[in-house]
Amino acid sequence: MYPVFSYNIGHEEIDAAVKALKGKSLTRGTYTEKFQYNFSKYIGSKHCLVVNSGTSSLETALELLQLDRGGEIIMPSLTCRAAVDAVILKGGTPVFVDIDPDYFFLNPVKAAEAISSKTKAIMVVHLYGGTGDIKKISSIATNHHVSLIEDCAHSVGSEFDNRKLGSFGNLASFSFYQIKPMTTGGEGGALLLKEDMLYKKGCYLVGTTDFGHRSELKNWQSIISEKSAQFSYPGHNLRMTEMQAAIGLVQLKKVDKLNRKRRVIAGKIDEIFSAYSKYITIPKIHPKARHSFYVYTAKINSNYKEWRNKLMRSFFKNGIMTSLMYCPPQHLQKVYRGKIKVGQLRQTETISKQILSIPVNPYLERKKLNDFLNKVEKSMKVFK
Repeated sequence: MYPVFSYNIGHEEIDAAVKALKGKSLTRGTYTEKFQYNFSKYIGSKHCLVVNSGTSSLETALELLQLDRGGEIIMPSLTCRAAVDAVILKGGTPVFVDIDPDYFFLNPVKAAEAISSKTKAIMVVHLYGGTGDIKKISSIATNHHVSLIEDCAHSVGSEFDNRKLGSFGNLASFSFYQIKPMTTGGEGGALLLKEDMLYKKGCYLVGTTDFGHRSELKNWQSIISEKSAQFSYPGHNLRMTEMQAAIGLVQLKKVDKLNRKRRVIAGKIDEIFSAYSKYITIPKIHPKARHSFYVYTAKINSNYKEWRNKLMRSFFKNGIMTSLMYCPPQHLQKVYRGKIKVGQLRQTETISKQILSIPVNPYLERKKLNDFLNKVEKSMKVFK
């Protein structure tokens, strides 16, 4: 059975983890410093804080915006619940607006219309490894003096207009969970920040400064004066370990190569699906975007429920797992009733009934990849 999501921890990652475990520090050491530097440089952002999960990076971003004073976050409903939970748990209100039907990306016109005096930020979600016109959203946020948050959990290495996703927003969140495009050994995340003051406070919030003691990571073990022992802000312990950072450094070196493999595999799936264009639409890629295909997400053209269920059963019969990400969308989840604001989400609701994701596994050897593609083609024959 081919799973929807895959990961690979090889001898390089294991060797790096063992070396880190034998080092002078198990947390807040040189591996963490290097990983933060390398990741921020790779994405093209000024600052980086690595944390214990993607959820922690989102929550930290929102805490920096002081949502507890009452604030709204404009965001899509077709997203992981972690993004919605983060807003609510930090005292904010998610304001769901509709998405573009081609790229599954926040509709810029709808986002602009939803801005109010309570708006703290616009949160865009780069789903499945792709994106829409992030520059247009960025301009809207700038013109209205609100922050822009990028949720890049699916999109390490993806680009728009020759810039990495995560380099456009004031804040950008990444996840290194085991099934994401890269991992730090099961769990992990990163928060990228452009502004010095937000970075400084972020250090306190995630605990890199020993719960508010010092701003320099390298000095955390030594309190040299009474003044240096004074707290600046309340904080948490959301830190990543040295072992996780060491694994992340190895995985980061592999991201671009793996993304190239993902694009090749997606192209081969395109060729197969194109023969069934009456029934299914292949993923559309913005002309300025470089997709990384975390998963391959296509749209059923009509008779959504019947055809999608039929195709899912066919894939399963042929040994391929599928996923409905994220169906139903978050505004239809009962748990959020009374805690959200919802506009007209016609495209979101339609797309959630159409989409179907299948694996794009860059770790498959040639023989296995050919077998997988043959099974994809066999599965599609259910429409003949």
